Amino acid sequence: GYVSLDLASGRMAAGECGGAEALEAEMRRMNPAEILVADTALDLAQILKLHCRRLTPLPAWQFDLAEAKRCLHDQFGVHDLSGFGLESMPAVIAAAGAVVQYARITQQHSLPHLQPPRLEQEQDFLVLDPTTRRNLELEQGLGGKVEHSLLGVLDSTVNPMGSRLLRRWLQRPLRDR
Repeated sequence: GYVSLDLASGRMAAGECGGAEALEAEMRRMNPAEILVADTALDLAQILKLHCRRLTPLPAWQFDLAEAKRCLHDQFGVHDLSGFGLESMPAVIAAAGAVVQYARITQQHSLPHLQPPRLEQEQDFLVLDPTTRRNLELEQGLGGKVEHSLLGVLDSTVNPMGSRLLRRWLQRPLRDR
């Protein structure tokens, strides 16, 4: 299970991967600034270390399911998580709880702007492998420059938040027209 958080907008996206290889591909697509991982999952940490600028091991108790549920109930003011569609995904719940706890600790205050995790299912998006993404020059041209890519041509957004949204749309094109 994974959860990504854009702290500036409060957007949380969640999903499940079918194994380490699928998770690695997802991390390559997201290109996160930081990855949180349980200190008991060091084999997974070695794989993920290649795909981010900062890998932060957390104590395994922060990924505890009961603790995560309590944290998410408190954060979003709900009695259960069934409204978010996560009830059958304990790994996603554990990851979401750990992310929210970590964000609260590092920001040193409550985060009322955080939105509940939005479940991203693979069948809703067009999945592009890294080779296809590179050859389509979605985010970088073949020379490595952003301005020679589709993103560079289209990005005339006014602020960084709009630029991140456009990047996210290009990274995961919707299947539903």
